[in-house]
Amino acid sequence: MLFKQTVLTNQALVMQRALDYVSKGYGLWTSGSIHLPKAFKLAQKFDLIYDIGADRNKRQRKKTLDQGNAIALWWLPKEDSLDIHWWLFVSLNGEHPAKKTEQLRNASTPTGRLRIGAYELVLIPTKSPNPKPCTLTWRFTKSGYESWRSTLRSMVRNHTPRHLVSDRLHALFAAPGFRGIRQQIGKATAFYRSEWKRVRGNEEMPKPPRHLGYIRRLPTTGLSLYSVSESAKLMAQAQAQNFQNQGVAE
Repeated sequence: MLFKQTVLTNQALVMQRALDYVSKGYGLWTSGSIHLPKAFKLAQKFDLIYDIGADRNKRQRKKTLDQGNAIALWWLPKEDSLDIHWWLFVSLNGEHPAKKTEQLRNASTPTGRLRIGAYELVLIPTKSPNPKPCTLTWRFTKSGYESWRSTLRSMVRNHTPRHLVSDRLHALFAAPGFRGIRQQIGKATAFYRSEWKRVRGNEEMPKPPRHLGYIRRLPTTGLSLYSVSESAKLMAQAQAQNFQNQGVAE
């Protein structure tokens, strides 16, 4: 299973899988980034110590024995990225070595919230008749949300050209459609409309997009961690050899 570790390249997919893991009980986490050629070696270390490559049956057996489990998430933001981002998720229940060796944070606490870019994973209240009082979702961080409000306010007050206002509105609506983010976009849009009416009166307003999409269930597609790491390693070795040859030639 270790060689099946997948590097995700879609941020919305990374966010969806992180939400999946936390909601399934992997509520403790730590994260970092590592140079791409060293990524698979890190995965081997995690597998040796934390058994991240365990299959479903083995995870269930460990759970029955009151032993914890761990799972890793890998993200390559851009094709030409030199570093890969990783998260190690550990089950809340059961004994697990990572609880002794890693500085784990609890995703359910305000200080331990999982953050990816301008977003954070939070519990928000649900409306009836939903039987669950709260649901786990992504939303903009406080600073991320305030940045959007500030941008909208500035564009309205500074009489930014209409096409540029429209571009920013479409960028806002392109955010991943998780429930918390959708709620914030709705509030930001209402603020934009009221600010426009207050500052610019009856002047024709660039309209936000009509449709604010939901995040659909995304398939786990990506790249082989082993392949991209080994390819990066070979490329680095070739570059080093090239530099060495140039030095000898001089």
